[in-house]
Amino acid sequence: MKANQSNLLVIDGGVVKTEAEGVVAGYGIVFSSEAEPDSSKMRDFFTKESFVRRKESFTVPLYYEHGLGLIDTEIGEATLTKEDNGWKAVAEIDTSNEIGKTVYEAVKNKPHGFSTGALQHLVRRESKSNNTNFLKSWVVGELSLTERPAEPKAIVETIKSVDGAIEYEDAFPVEKPTEEVKCEKCEQVKTETGCGCQAAAVEEPVVEPVEETVLDLLESMEKSVSKLKGFASKDLTEGFEARFFARMQDWSKGEGEKVSELQAQLKNAEEQLADLRTKLSGSEDALTKANQDIARLEILAGAKETIIKHKGI
Repeated sequence: MKANQSNLLVIDGGVVKTEAEGVVAGYGIVFSSEAEPDSSKMRDFFTKESFVRRKESFTVPLYYEHGLGLIDTEIGEATLTKEDNGWKAVAEIDTSNEIGKTVYEAVKNKPHGFSTGALQHLVRRESKSNNTNFLKSWVVGELSLTERPAEPKAIVETIKSVDGAIEYEDAFPVEKPTEEVKCEKCEQVKTETGCGCQAAAVEEPVVEPVEETVLDLLESMEKSVSKLKGFASKDLTEGFEARFFARMQDWSKGEGEKVSELQAQLKNAEEQLADLRTKLSGSEDALTKANQDIARLEILAGAKETIIKHKGI
């Protein structure tokens, strides 16, 4: 399920206490001062002068986890009243249905707190000299019960819902500056393209040795050719051509797949050799060795024709 991002800012208030059946009470907003801001990066604080609503007592819908959890419908209503220490909230949960009963039982059995929700575009701040922010306007649109530990010092956050579970995020994330790393030699800052040392460095051609697999292939092919020559020499000198061809047929049955594999390996070796020619062009020693390998392959190329010729015999 794709996360639903809300444009709602939320602020935690005080803990709630159960009163009469379905009724819970606590502070939705806690007043503070410039000397005691909240613990968010914005270092916000409320006072009596913070605009919440025009009236000093008003009613808003009551939700559970701002309607972004498993319960996404209103569960009752709440009345907030301005007092000396903050905005006191008295919420009445609708216990006439199973959802309301479940929420009320959860509040009775586990610590809960209040959290107010305000639309981002209605939030106004006033910067102070000590890098704090007075929440000049916080227009409350709803009140929620939450299982999050209530804090006396509110923290402003954005909220989203992922697969029915509510998640809270910092409303004002601050990007960490990229740490500069300097080169020990040239003392220049290293970037994605390197440093001064790397820019001045001249890349020397890398000469790679002939891979062992190629040498093993050549040795195996030499043995196979030698074996073929041995068969031919013995049988022809004795004048038994029929016997020679019979033995060649018997040998080819067991060696046919091996010959095909050797042919494929030889083709791969030729491709590797072509690549080696390019890589070793700047090295005389490596080029000499490559020429020796070429000579060996040319010899074996004649053997290849012999193998192909006698393969179907």
